[in-house]
Parts: sequence; structure tokens; C-alpha cells
Amino acid sequence: MSLDELSKQLADAVAAAAPAVVGVGRAGSGVIVGNDLVLTNAHNLRDQVDVYFSDGSTARASVPGADVDGDLAVLSVPTGGRKPLDWRPPEVTPRLGEVVIGLSSPGGRGLRAGVGSISALDVSFRGPGGTTVTGALEHSAPLARGSSGGPLIDTAGRLLGVNTNREGDGFYLALPASAQLKDRTDALARGDVPRRPRLGVALAPPRAARRLRQAVGLPPRDGCSCTPLTPKARPLAPG
Repeated sequence: MSLDELSKQLADAVAAAAPAVVGVGRAGSGVIVGNDLVLTNAHNLRDQVDVYFSDGSTARASVPGADVDGDLAVLSVPTGGRKPLDWRPPEVTPRLGEVVIGLSSPGGRGLRAGVGSISALDVSFRGPGGTTVTGALEHSAPLARGSSGGPLIDTAGRLLGVNTNREGDGFYLALPASAQLKDRTDALARGDVPRRPRLGVALAPPRAARRLRQAVGLPPRDGCSCTPLTPKARPLAPG
């Protein structure tokens, strides 16, 4: 394939996927994945979420389901019959070195496209709630700030992943568009939000620690100690 042919294939893939790329909120992106359904990152959500379409129109969205720990959310919003982006078949697994295209519309301020390749597979990172998210794709497609939630597509224009986390060295991490992600998306669209058990440690300054011990009837104590938590004494932050 010549460079001209490759360039045309990439440009055609971007043009086909562009109507499904949306802006989310003040500084996020998303992708239409179904009739009146937009997939984005949970960290893009605010009290009110507006969705900005490629033709300049805007609509207010509701949130049937958001997985904060997994940094994924589904928005319910009138998509006006716009064609959802096709998911790549799950049996076509991502390959190291595969050419990919990152798309976004940061806060609805216009379509962005960057071309790169998959640079690592099965990468882990910490989600907004501190939970470790596994199985991400690392890629080198350059993307503007506000691209989180936008789609990563293959050269055929199919959804390969959801851009989620910017690495410090310029790479981006994307949640792969696997069968598992499709199941999670369908569940969130139904309002089925995952409930994950938490076990953690809360650190408090000495004054707050003394109050916590006093609340559960324990004597004052200097240094680090483990305090049993009862309804009267709650952690200062989730673990």
C-alpha cells in the first residue's frame, strides 16, 4: 500500500466515525454507541452534563449508570438518529504495533484526530477513585486535552477502545472495546451500577484521631493505631 492509499484509508475512517464523536461537558469527549446512548468516562461528569454533536447542536443528558471506580459512564441523550460507532468484533484482538486513530471533541470545541500505534498491551492505572484499572491499551496517537472519553478506532473505523487516561510521557491509555466492556456498557445503560467492596485505611491528624478513639470509647493514645469503626466513627475518606 502506498502512502497516498494509506492516507486516504485513514482519512476515510475518520470521516465515517466523525458523526459519532461528541463533546461531553466543559472539557470531555464521548462516543455514540447506541440509539440515544453515549459512552464516556465517569470523570467527565458534573452536576449537569451537556452533549455537543458534530453539527453544532447540543442536548442535555441524563446518567442512567456510572462506574466511578472503573471510570466509565453511559449517558442517555437524544442522538437524533446519528449512526453509532460499530464495535470491532471481540475476536479481533488488538496487536502491538497496530495503527490506531484517536478521536475527540473536547467540550464540543471541534473534532480532533491523531494517528499512532499500540505501544503496550494490558497496562494498569489508577482510576479516579484510586482503584486499579487493568487491561488498558497504551497508544501513541497524539490527542488534545479533553480527549478522555473519546473513541480509539482502527483503520477500518471501528471502535477499538475508549481513551481514558493520559500518561505523563505523552502516551494515552484506552479501555479496550472488548466483550467485557460491551457487557459493562449494556449494564450501565440499564442502570446496573457495580458495587465493589472496600477495605482500606484512613489517615487522620492527631486531633482527629483522638476524637475517633473517644467516639468508640477507647482511651487516648499517641502514635499509629488501628481503630475499629462503628456507626459512631466513620473514615475520613474512602479507602
